[in-house]
Amino acid sequence: MLILIGVLFCLMYLYSMMEDIATRKVSNKMSSLKKKYDDTVKEYNILQVAKKLKNRNKSGEQ
Repeated sequence: MLILIGVLFCLMYLYSMMEDIATRKVSNKMSSLKKKYDDTVKEYNILQVAKKLKNRNKSGEQ
C-alpha cells in the first residue's frame, strides 16, 4: 500500500513537471508571436504614413 502511494505521488510530481514545461513552451511561443505581431503592426503603420506623405506630395505638386 505504501509503495502504491509513493508511485502515485511520483506520477503526480512528474505530471506537474511536464505541465510546467508545456506551459513555459506555450508562454515562450506566445511571446514570440506577440513580438512578430507588434513588428508587423509597426511596419504596416510606417507604410501607411509613407503612403499618406506620398499622396500629400502628389496633391501638392498638382
